[in-house]
Amino acid sequence: MINTTPCHWHKLTNHLNKFLKYGITVCIFIFFGCFTYGQKVFRGHIMDEETMNPISYASVGVLGKEIGSISDSAGTFKVNLPNQVKENDTILITSVGYHSLKVAVKEATMKSMFQLKAIEGVLPSVMVYDLKKSGRMGDDTVNYSFYRGWYEYRTGGEIGRIITVLHKKYKLNRIAFQVDNKCDTCWLRLRVRKVANFEPAEDLLQQSVIIPVTKHTPLDGVMEFDISDLGLLLREKKIYIGFEVIDCKNVDGRPLSLCFIGADYGEHYFRKYPTVAWTNEDAYGLYLKMFFDY
Repeated sequence: MINTTPCHWHKLTNHLNKFLKYGITVCIFIFFGCFTYGQKVFRGHIMDEETMNPISYASVGVLGKEIGSISDSAGTFKVNLPNQVKENDTILITSVGYHSLKVAVKEATMKSMFQLKAIEGVLPSVMVYDLKKSGRMGDDTVNYSFYRGWYEYRTGGEIGRIITVLHKKYKLNRIAFQVDNKCDTCWLRLRVRKVANFEPAEDLLQQSVIIPVTKHTPLDGVMEFDISDLGLLLREKKIYIGFEVIDCKNVDGRPLSLCFIGADYGEHYFRKYPTVAWTNEDAYGLYLKMFFDY
């Protein structure tokens, strides 16, 4: 049986690898799922309501449950629905730049095509940017590390932090972060959100900006999302900046391991699926830097 119980943070008491001197590490481990007898397979295609073009990397899941997946580049998805999912539960389909769609499980499983309506004034395109690097971060003292794991690919897991900006108006250009990635390739999507009720809320960045991350260690330096050409002009005093894990792959079938490097202060937010509530960890922060004009 697949364990759907939320994973907890665990303190590692064994000796840490040398790279941990660069920061507390938040690790995301993704494992192969086990086959569950009696579960249903929910398949379909997600398309733009107006253009009928496929919507890549949309999230599909059961509202309030840790069950879901991500559509591929052709807009196709597959979600395993275990027996505890009822006909009156709700399927939630979301994508950056589109209005979300809610459909009862009974109705959704009888359909194969799902159309999303683009948010007015937003181009419904997926822009994939080349990976860029910047200078190396300074050293941090590390006492322990944490990890979080789950058993499914393409869950849309997201991790990030809230930043207070002192300027009334600013243009966001670049976001720098640190990872330790042992996978052949992972695809990460940048999320910039409003903050409501002290939690991440609706998207401010309405374009889907995705970068591929190949094998990488903290010794290789920081990584960056460059969105300077998008003209993201903001006025919010508090914003959330996060990273959504779209997918990770190893060609030889090795277990997957993607780790986000943390900082020894602050806090971070995490959710395993877009269909569940955020959790907050205030023991330490997620390392990132943002660069902007003001």
